[in-house]
Amino acid sequence: MMQTSSPTLAAQPAKTELFYYRNVTSQIQIVRVDQSISKRFEKVIFPGEQILFYSTLESSFDVYTPTSTGLTLAVRVPCAQLRVLVNA
Repeated sequence: MMQTSSPTLAAQPAKTELFYYRNVTSQIQIVRVDQSISKRFEKVIFPGEQILFYSTLESSFDVYTPTSTGLTLAVRVPCAQLRVLVNA
């Protein structure tokens, strides 16, 4: 007997979109986006620097600031709030 399986939502790759962030502070920041267990984005952002990156809407964007004892989580923003909207 032949077995068939239908793809589930978990088996399909998540849709990525374009996001934008700008460091408006006077401090260096380290930003991280955990998209899945195997995919992680991390970057040092200097004051006034801006970045574009791809991620999923479900991901969160973590901003860390360096302190004398290490890194401190300054803010966690849902990536949905950083999405770039393109009019086609």
